[in-house]
Amino acid sequence: YHTKFEVGLNERIPNNDWLVVINSEHQNVDTAVNEAAKCLRNMRFTPHSLQSAKRSIIHNHETDSANDPYWVNLMRGLQDDTIPDKRLEDVADYLDLIADITLDDVREMWKIFSVGEKEMQTCIGVSG
Repeated sequence: YHTKFEVGLNERIPNNDWLVVINSEHQNVDTAVNEAAKCLRNMRFTPHSLQSAKRSIIHNHETDSANDPYWVNLMRGLQDDTIPDKRLEDVADYLDLIADITLDDVREMWKIFSVGEKEMQTCIGVSG
């Protein structure tokens, strides 16, 4: 299965801070959802994982920067009053902002995500 973690989808899904999208074979869906939830609940952050994530984000940014929908996604929330600290300068300085993220920043952000068994909601949709 393949998972994708997305942050800040308030304008698409009200009262939602994050979303995990899982693509899986039909027979593996329950296992994939359970393993993803387990992974989120047991998340540990290390200097190595932070550097690896930064490299991945920077690589994806460089690859996707020729793509209009990517820029629309980056600018999402600029005019949303519920996201008061997002500014156009942040989009322009995106790579510098990523480079400056620390483990403490990640740990503080993780505290606001509700990943407990009672807080997390799951939904399984089937296509094809």
